[in-house]
Amino acid sequence: MKKRLLISIAILIVIIVLIVLTYMNFFIIGEPRSEGIYIGNISVSDNLIIIKGGTESSAEAYKGFEYDIINSSLYIKIKYVQFASRFYTTGSFTINIKDELSTIDKIYLTDGSKDKLIWSN
Repeated sequence: MKKRLLISIAILIVIIVLIVLTYMNFFIIGEPRSEGIYIGNISVSDNLIIIKGGTESSAEAYKGFEYDIINSSLYIKIKYVQFASRFYTTGSFTINIKDELSTIDKIYLTDGSKDKLIWSN
């Protein structure tokens, strides 16, 4: 009887952990995207880049971004969660990058494996 109770508790804990991980994946963690994103406006100067856009999917929500400058190209990883929630509510974004950008001649969206050129000087 005691062994059956321990097994039941272990199964319940595994189910709860799976539910929490699934929730975090869909609503909190996010993943980089380069496809399914539209760019509405790009403004480029020597020390500031502003990019406005959004996702083509009504369910996804913008989470944030990371960027790298490699040679004279700027690579931006835009992160989205699969479903909008109280944490991330909209698919629209405005990205402001303040850095030494005078040598930038190309801007790419990247998901880590595919790059999509969105601006060229």
